[in-house]
Amino acid sequence: MVRMFDTDGDGTGDTNAIGDYSDPEPGVGETEFFVTMPEGEAMVVASGRFYIEATGGFDSGKYGNNIVLTNGIKLHLQDANGNVILDFFQDGGVIMTNAQLAAIGQLPVYLEFGQGNNSLVVSWTAVAFGTHLLITHENKLVVTVNDDFTDLVQHRFII
Repeated sequence: MVRMFDTDGDGTGDTNAIGDYSDPEPGVGETEFFVTMPEGEAMVVASGRFYIEATGGFDSGKYGNNIVLTNGIKLHLQDANGNVILDFFQDGGVIMTNAQLAAIGQLPVYLEFGQGNNSLVVSWTAVAFGTHLLITHENKLVVTVNDDFTDLVQHRFII
């Protein structure tokens, strides 16, 4: 089963994190893209991917094509009360650059063909973080964004 993280957590919300999620005025503020399951159902997560697509080349010291993040991207598992059960970046760390994103994954792939957009795909495995993940209605796997990603063409999180 493949699921995209979305703003509703059930597959019906927005899956493309290319908005301005910076703090209000002008953005909409911190936003969660997540996956949860209906009551009585569960999913075991073995792996996931971050997918970034932008025009132009990617710089290892920026995010996408020349985006400077202020707040960074978080990835964590949280319970129904919003408590963090598992922080993938340890001690509240965040992803600020393409290089930091590549560092958490396995075999990052940078795609640069001809004159089209460029992409970065970073895959990760749950086992690399010490466990398989069980997603139920009592928890959710969350990617939190709190910066302006309007310069990206696509920005998706997949399990």
